[in-house]
Amino acid sequence: MFIFFGALAIARATGCSLSEAEAHSCVVAGVDIGHRLYTMAMMGWVVALLSPLLLLSLIAAAVLLGRRLLRRRDSRHDQEGIRP
Repeated sequence: MFIFFGALAIARATGCSLSEAEAHSCVVAGVDIGHRLYTMAMMGWVVALLSPLLLLSLIAAAVLLGRRLLRRRDSRHDQEGIRP
């Protein structure tokens, strides 16, 4: 989402228009950055759409890591003859 807000901030700071429909010409220091701003804005939408998948992946990774750590701890206690 930072990419989207960055594109929005750059467009506002340079006085350019930014829309989701098409790339608008935005000349800054002799360079047209309109397509770059448009790409940045669209990447913000990609991130927004994929955020739920990212969140589920992080939760799954945390659960798997927790299970692995618990199994490792239990195997050490079994080797030492200690019961929790």
